[in-house]
Amino acid sequence: MTDAPPGASAARLWGLAVLLVAAGVAAGHLGALPTTLEDIDSVNFALGVRDFDPARHRPHPPGYPVYIAVAKAATAATRAAWPDGRPDRIEARALAGVSLLTGLALVWLVARTFSAFAAGGGSRTGRPPTSARAFCATLLVAACPLTWYMTVRPMSDVPGLAAAAAALVCLALAWWRQHPSPERGRRLEPAEMAASGRMVVLGALLAGLAVGVRSQTLWLTAPLLALVLADRIGRGVAGAMLGAAIAFGLGALAWGVPLVVASGGLGAYLAALGSQAGEDFAGVEMLSLNPTPRVAAFALLRTFVWPWESLPLAAVVLALAAVGAVVLAARERRTALAIAAVTLPYLAFHLAFQDTAFARYALPVVLPVAFLAAVALDAAGRAGLLAAVGLAAWSASLAMPPLQAYATSGSPTARLFDRVAEGTADGGAPVLAMHQSMQRPLEAETRAVPPALPSPPRREWLELVTHWRATATPVWFLADPRRTDLALIDAQAQQTREDFRWDLSSVSMLGGMRPADVALIRMPVPAAIEQFDVQSAGVTMWAYGEGFHEPELDNAKARSWRWMGERAVVELPQLAGDVTLEIRGESPLAYFPRPSTLEIHAGPTLLGRVELTADFTVRAGVRAASLPGRGGQLVLTTSQTFAPAERGASGDRRRLGLRLFDVRLVPGLSARNSEPISGQNTSDLR
Repeated sequence: MTDAPPGASAARLWGLAVLLVAAGVAAGHLGALPTTLEDIDSVNFALGVRDFDPARHRPHPPGYPVYIAVAKAATAATRAAWPDGRPDRIEARALAGVSLLTGLALVWLVARTFSAFAAGGGSRTGRPPTSARAFCATLLVAACPLTWYMTVRPMSDVPGLAAAAAALVCLALAWWRQHPSPERGRRLEPAEMAASGRMVVLGALLAGLAVGVRSQTLWLTAPLLALVLADRIGRGVAGAMLGAAIAFGLGALAWGVPLVVASGGLGAYLAALGSQAGEDFAGVEMLSLNPTPRVAAFALLRTFVWPWESLPLAAVVLALAAVGAVVLAARERRTALAIAAVTLPYLAFHLAFQDTAFARYALPVVLPVAFLAAVALDAAGRAGLLAAVGLAAWSASLAMPPLQAYATSGSPTARLFDRVAEGTADGGAPVLAMHQSMQRPLEAETRAVPPALPSPPRREWLELVTHWRATATPVWFLADPRRTDLALIDAQAQQTREDFRWDLSSVSMLGGMRPADVALIRMPVPAAIEQFDVQSAGVTMWAYGEGFHEPELDNAKARSWRWMGERAVVELPQLAGDVTLEIRGESPLAYFPRPSTLEIHAGPTLLGRVELTADFTVRAGVRAASLPGRGGQLVLTTSQTFAPAERGASGDRRRLGLRLFDVRLVPGLSARNSEPISGQNTSDLR
């Protein structure tokens, strides 16, 4: 019996530690596998499992063919283990299971990748030595709240990152084997060159396949592949380049050809891809579309802070990462170059061309941040290892409660459809109408549902008009509460309303989720659409008049607003007694260097004046006697306006004064009946 080689016991101990991390991930997630689809993307993936056709967005282009193939196999296995399950729930559980299994693989893959990056020179044909640095980095990645959440979400993010990490393992190993030695410098022996070359070719093959799991992986793998090939210049680079090109091409063709065939041909696929690109660039906040300091600041916040869920935790991790970056730049420039290759290209792509409100897009950035933080922790020896364990425990403690709430409550959309299904079973469900964002989730519903009206984007309310002109059938409206067109529907018809929300608060879990909250509005009789409003005597009627701009919506923040100009009019064609005008808006200091003055007039009467120095809520009591006849106008004026075009932000030449989040009229003089809103200007005018 031969003795174990030096360091073998340390390697076994390191491997056991990584295995324990994976076991901890499994234990923390096995009881949290969701059974409901929760995002339009996950719905598209489920539809793709049923009938793969990217031309019909099943799933959405670029198509994810390798991911769908794995998901089909997982769905078949889940159906065999759960024969009585509803098809949509089986698909949700299967997709979540794929995320969990690939998440466990990700632990091992990043550990091996970090080992190669952490190691210096050594045997060019063996394995890189294990290190505390690699273990600390793996621990931080596994426990990061964003990783924790995505490990069970029925999405392609974790499977895609695991596929990219498989390629990175090979390329990092090739990079390590090409490390110059003190004796021979950059010269490689034939065996060493072959060992590195095999990893280059295998890494290129896996990189090509990984694009079929998630297309963004190319920004992680291709730069490191290029760096490894550039490092081989003068050391057999031509053969390595040819082998890498062939291997990458084979990996891409393995999924590319079936993808085009399933889409009905290249033309149909390109048309679908162009359509998806148009949707991706419409109504989103991208730095490339709006290169302003504000957008850049929010993009950096969402990319580096949101994944850690807590600002204090993020501050600690990012401070350590900054120290680690300095250490690498000063002492280990070769390692710093490799980390830069897997960080900077993806980071630039992410910040410029992805909507950073989708927190999950920042998942690949967690890897280099964790590695850089581990560099700083490694410099502290055992104290650093203990600190890494403490940071991991802190991260997991933040992530576990939202994950449990996510898994047990079910998505708001699923609960909404449960309510619709109950109505169908009772024989009382009427015709369905919906916002366009609800159409795709309804398509994935496997239970019987009532007939549904069409839902053309941003024109859904017109279908209600057409329906009510033809029949008096009641309608159940499936609503996205963020949509401003709900204001067109008579408020009296929206009183029978049920809201469904996530029972959790997590920016990295909910960031970008579509739809996040939904509502069921039961309209038992035809309702008025507020294009031409008619009400009985004794009912106050009001409308936005001259000076108010069209409503706007920020999907990422789930917030809508209207801008008013220098002078804006609230029309009151019919007044049924004293009322209170309530206005809620944003601090003018967000876009002016000094406060603005708001005045409110009722006819010739000045109701009041207030200086706005922060986000504000202003309430003004309006006596019916102050207006002529049975109605009139309330006039709002502000002391400052601007045009976005004057500031170079866009070609928008509207004169904008105040951004108002809510304007309403409340019956009675209730101006002092509400508690002030903490941290805001709250003024009552009489």
